[in-house]
Order: sequence, then C-alpha cells, then structure tokens
Amino acid sequence: MVSARNLLLLLAISGVRNQDLAADIALHLWYSAFIPKEYNDRIAAFSKGAMSTISNGRLDWEDGGKLRIMCDLTQPFVDTLKTYVAQTLDADITSQEYVKVM
Repeated sequence: MVSARNLLLLLAISGVRNQDLAADIALHLWYSAFIPKEYNDRIAAFSKGAMSTISNGRLDWEDGGKLRIMCDLTQPFVDTLKTYVAQTLDADITSQEYVKVM
C-alpha cells in the first residue's frame, strides 16, 4: 500500500499543472484519512492515464516531457491500484465514514 501511495504522490506532483494544487493534493495523499472529492477526481483521472500504460506488469508513463516513470509492478500492486482508480465516493458514503470515526 505504501508503494501505491508513493506512485500516486509522484503522479500527483507531476500530473497536475498548478504547482500549489499539486502540492496540496500530495499532502492530502500523504496525511489525510479523507480526500476531498475534487482531489479524488483528479487523482482518479491521472491514475487512469497511468494505468493505461501498464503492459505485462510494467508501467511506462510520461507526463509530456518533464518526467517519465517506468517500473515493474506485481499483480497485487496493479490490482490495488485498479481498485483505487475504480472507486467513486459520493457524499453519503463519505458522510457515513466520517460518522463512524467520530
């Protein structure tokens, strides 16, 4: 799970053009239990882009020139990433989870 978060951090920092927003998204990924919906949507968007480059367990993603991420991924890692990307959080689910922890 730590590796998945680290990959998402790299993608967030390089995949969001606005540096302030990219830093804020990265901080939420690193520290927050709950990710704001707007950030979750952005994370899902650039994660889907990266997921589309996976072939035979190898990720080869480029952000348009300044960064290229190439790495070999285990199948459980790919499955975890796919699960995250496929998730959608609506306000009711988020609200229910918030009530659980409070």
